[in-house]
Amino acid sequence: MAVLARLAVLYLLWDTAGGDVIDDMIPSFMSRMTEVREVLLPVPEDNLKEGLHRAGSFFIPLDSETELCRNHSRITFDSFLNFDLWALRMVDASSKVPSGVLDGHIMDLGSHDQCVSVEAPDKLFRGQTCVVETRGFLPDAIDKLSPERSLFVSIRTDFLFTFCVPSTCTAQDVKAHLNVILNSVNASAIMFDSSCSSNIPTSFDATEWMVILLGVVIVALVVLSTSYENSSMGNDKNTLLCAFSLRTNGRQMLSTQTSSAALTCLNGLRVLALIWIMTGHRMLQMLGAVKLRQKDIMERVDHLSWSPVENTHLAVEIFFLISGILVTYGYLRQTLKSSKFNFIYFYLYRYLRLTPALAVVVSLYATVALRFSDGPLWRRYFDVLRSDCRQYWWATLLYINNYLVPYNMCMAQSWFISSDFQLYLFSPVLLIPLHKKPKLGLILTAVFLAITTLGNIWNAITNDLKGAMSFTVDRRTEDSLAKDYIVTHWRAASFLIGMGLGYVLFKIKQGELIVKLSRAKLWSGWMLSLFFIIFSVFFVAVLESPDYEPNPWVDIPYMVFHRHLLTWGFVWIILICTLGHGGWVNKFLSWSALIPFARLSYGAFLTHMLIQYMENYSQRVPITISHLHLWYHVAGDFTLSYIAGAVLYLTVEGPCSNITNWCFQGEKKTKEVIQNKTERFAFKNPT
Repeated sequence: MAVLARLAVLYLLWDTAGGDVIDDMIPSFMSRMTEVREVLLPVPEDNLKEGLHRAGSFFIPLDSETELCRNHSRITFDSFLNFDLWALRMVDASSKVPSGVLDGHIMDLGSHDQCVSVEAPDKLFRGQTCVVETRGFLPDAIDKLSPERSLFVSIRTDFLFTFCVPSTCTAQDVKAHLNVILNSVNASAIMFDSSCSSNIPTSFDATEWMVILLGVVIVALVVLSTSYENSSMGNDKNTLLCAFSLRTNGRQMLSTQTSSAALTCLNGLRVLALIWIMTGHRMLQMLGAVKLRQKDIMERVDHLSWSPVENTHLAVEIFFLISGILVTYGYLRQTLKSSKFNFIYFYLYRYLRLTPALAVVVSLYATVALRFSDGPLWRRYFDVLRSDCRQYWWATLLYINNYLVPYNMCMAQSWFISSDFQLYLFSPVLLIPLHKKPKLGLILTAVFLAITTLGNIWNAITNDLKGAMSFTVDRRTEDSLAKDYIVTHWRAASFLIGMGLGYVLFKIKQGELIVKLSRAKLWSGWMLSLFFIIFSVFFVAVLESPDYEPNPWVDIPYMVFHRHLLTWGFVWIILICTLGHGGWVNKFLSWSALIPFARLSYGAFLTHMLIQYMENYSQRVPITISHLHLWYHVAGDFTLSYIAGAVLYLTVEGPCSNITNWCFQGEKKTKEVIQNKTERFAFKNPT
């Protein structure tokens, strides 16, 4: 109780007087530190002044390019030598040599909040934090770990520190000052316009106001549409006017109804695959953050327990597989009603279903999202994403960014949406034969599968690609990402396998194909499926072992076929669940509670990396990488992403879907879809 009482008193003091109580204690603290220094470090006064002069000359950009920065830096320097508190706070907020350098603690973020809270006398300027990346301190072998170009925003593997400088200085001012010092040791500073940040408010530009206006319009439509539906209870309602209604979209979002034709096991697979993807992206964020021990990565990279994390990119194969299944299964079911293939409807309907939600998230990235967080690294990281979105938003919305601007993609995860859409565009080449001449369709599917597989082998050999997606990102890994990972024609295998499986599942559901499996065949299938999945996920630990010597006869087959093996493993699971032999696996994957989560998976997929950016790059101190920290953050990512996905569904995705259905299917059919959500959901690929 005594401890609680003291905490309560401290809280009241802080709450009533703000930080002034602590600030009032600083003079006595400084006086006490002076006494301690005189006893423990009894250096002559002249030596002390010389040391302070050297420290001030290093931390304060006296050699800046602009006159205004030089003048304000001189004021800061003189005040620092005079022990003025505001100047001492600025130098104190700058980075110092951290402990643990020999274990890789080579990045320090200083004290950002202390820095930006500083205000010079007469409000001449405020403090701002400038992040300084360097080149030349570490050996060339470590320098090679920093790729020249990266698909993901990252910081070089070298010393990183922050300076607290006057807000009137630019990043180039700080860079010019530091290069005078660093050039003497054959090192250099790397800085960008976004390297410096302060808490000085900035005005909204025209594009930001446009997005805010769009948000106001959407909210107004939701309010008006909901009001209309509430006032029309018991009466015949116009479905178009109810398109934005929270009642309509909330009912659709939470519906757990299914039809006998639905492939319900896909619901659980979508959710699990998305969690796996979130885990991988969270790990990438942690690897790109300032870490307490760089050595941790090298020590843990070959541990089996980290293999599922390193191989999270395999979750994409599950989504490609599901996409291939649904496009085939849905099309073949549609042919039961009409055998005509309407290309305009097929393509335009898909585009209109995917694009509105994507466009809203892209607009946030390009405008106001920069204001969603802060921290010493926030602007440095997110300004790159914002710039790419402002410049190449059209490539994202046309679904061509993975080919056109692989190193400047707006939203790193958007490559998959583009690749999935491109495969959807290609799918009629096989869909029509699968319907008209099934044997020819299956043969063509096998031929294209062989072509993309052989192409993968050729691509891996000619580009000397790695067999694993390494934690320690280097230039070969980046080549794997740009030349293999995001390229649709090399990633088509799982989609093609899914198309073949979709045809088989359709025939099973129609009763045209009877599959009988003995107990021995069931057990053999499960064992083979588990082996494929386990091998594809965990063998990477062998390739990442420090004792492993790169061997193309091992690397290339694993790189090409581990995706195939994982896909075939899940083919068995989906097939067995559809046949009714899935047992508890099918019960879990088909659990009705997972249906709303599966429905929201597209919105969660679009928003989860923004949420991760906001948390990860607002960091003030170095992080520790461990399983506990990783899964703790993944749980938060899952929760917040699905909340964001629900908001996106209720305000954009659901309403635009209702409008699209109304335009293509008319009033009567749209009412049926709204009343029975299962038909539309069962054949919609959320990603």
